[in-house]
Amino acid sequence: MKKALFWVPAILLCVAVAGGAFVATRIPTPQSVAGEIDKKTKQLSDENEALKVRVSQLEKAIQDSNRGQRANKAKIATAVSGLLRDIEQTKTAVDKIAAAKEKIPEAPKKTGIVEAQRVVLRDKNGKERAVLSVEGQGTTLRFIDANGRNRMELTSDDDSEELRFFGSNGRERVELMAHDASGMLSFSDGNGKKRMALAAGDDSGELRFIDADEKDRMRLMTAGDTHELRFFDANQKERIRMLAADGAEELCLFDPNNRKRMGLIAGKKFGELSFIDQDNKQRMRLMFDKKYEGLYLYDPSSRERIALLIEKEFEGLRLQKPSGQASWPPPRRPKK
Repeated sequence: MKKALFWVPAILLCVAVAGGAFVATRIPTPQSVAGEIDKKTKQLSDENEALKVRVSQLEKAIQDSNRGQRANKAKIATAVSGLLRDIEQTKTAVDKIAAAKEKIPEAPKKTGIVEAQRVVLRDKNGKERAVLSVEGQGTTLRFIDANGRNRMELTSDDDSEELRFFGSNGRERVELMAHDASGMLSFSDGNGKKRMALAAGDDSGELRFIDADEKDRMRLMTAGDTHELRFFDANQKERIRMLAADGAEELCLFDPNNRKRMGLIAGKKFGELSFIDQDNKQRMRLMFDKKYEGLYLYDPSSRERIALLIEKEFEGLRLQKPSGQASWPPPRRPKK
């Protein structure tokens, strides 16, 4: 019995050191050893319960994780299938782009050059203000106002150039055209109707003034050695014509029916002034040349009735009857 009690303190010391609960500073009593054993037993029991709870929670988490993994596997499989399909479509599109790119001719590599078929300049509001474009066989440069209306347009093609200016209402005001063998400049009013036009060719030129009804009112023309000025009324009837040619000048006046009523001709060695009636019959003529001057008056049938002649050494007056018989000077009687 005494031997058994001798080993008790040693066993308790080993338990205390192994559990880390206390450090032996003195030899414990049997009562204190029993209390410590109960305390340790309760602590181990509590820890065991806590472990059971944690094991239960872990098992539940594992079950939930398995269910989630199965759902996630289905989602992942669907996503992977869609991704593979997109990859295949992308590859097909890339192949098409690569095939199309091979057909495009390689642009020349030039430093500092911009190549395009249409260039647009916009203002801060995004509106087009200038456009440079290639259209058909020509090139066009347009300047546009804030209201979207053309204000200036420059066009050039294989055989002509054209410059046009527009008013704020979009109507053409000035047009300048140049062809291989001719040029033209015109001015229009606020309604876009041409009021003046100037044209020039290799050996000719023309200046026209036009009214609001787009009818010529004055026309000045030149061609070679001939120059002509004409005036027209509101009905487009010629009223005045002035003609200058090599060696002669002419002035003609016309009535509202476009019938010539007066004509004046001046040459280097002669001149003539004539008056014509409404039936286009000559009624009076005044003329001269190097040899004589004469004044002639005619009846409605264009028969000469009076003639006044002046020559270098002779003056004479001649009167004639409607029948054509001379009444002055009186006819000479035959000699007996």
